[in-house]
Amino acid sequence: MTAFTVYAIVFRDTAARQAKALQDNVIGGFGWYYILIVSLFVVFAIWLGLGRFGDITLGEDGEKAEYSIGAWLSMLFAAGMGIGLVFWGVAEPLFHYEDPRPGVGSTPAQRADSAMVQTFLHWGIHPWAIYVVVGLAIAHISRGARCGSSWPGCCWCRRC
Repeated sequence: MTAFTVYAIVFRDTAARQAKALQDNVIGGFGWYYILIVSLFVVFAIWLGLGRFGDITLGEDGEKAEYSIGAWLSMLFAAGMGIGLVFWGVAEPLFHYEDPRPGVGSTPAQRADSAMVQTFLHWGIHPWAIYVVVGLAIAHISRGARCGSSWPGCCWCRRC
């Protein structure tokens, strides 16, 4: 890591060109895979919520929820979207318009359409599905097994 950092500082332009080429190749070759995986997160989150696991409580058996569903959703939306949309609401589509992903057409209409699609992917239901799956894993372990509220505690808890 230190060697890479020194290389990037000393050979700034070369490192920037190589990083951009690597990013373009990864996005161009595996962009479909990313969208597939994130869409599977959406399906999995819906399956969890509507299936038999949707009624599992994250606290002790019989424990009443501290907040109502409406209050919880309001806090979740305000924390996750409030500052993000204020800061990135205009900046992100403009960023994707000015620097489109590989394979996007060169006309202004194609670039604008691609920029909005990319922004909707980032701010729509897809990222929330990822947050739900990871958050539920951490919440289930930290509240149910009392193993701490960190990702390592979720993965390596001995009391599970």
